[in-house]
Amino acid sequence: MQHTTSEAPVIFEGVDTLVRCHGHHPESGLEAALQPLVELHVIGDCMAPRTAEEAVYEGLKAGWQI
Repeated sequence: MQHTTSEAPVIFEGVDTLVRCHGHHPESGLEAALQPLVELHVIGDCMAPRTAEEAVYEGLKAGWQI
């Protein structure tokens, strides 16, 4: 398994159960509707499937841009 953005290997040790989910796709329908109306900062899963940590970081960066 690889990290979504860094492509570094993700190693799980001492885990009894692991649930994997496949088929993530970004949801960007709202982006297309809002783009001509407001200043828009797209973060998190709207850009690409990511972790909550990455989405929070992207939110922080978007906040600084405002």
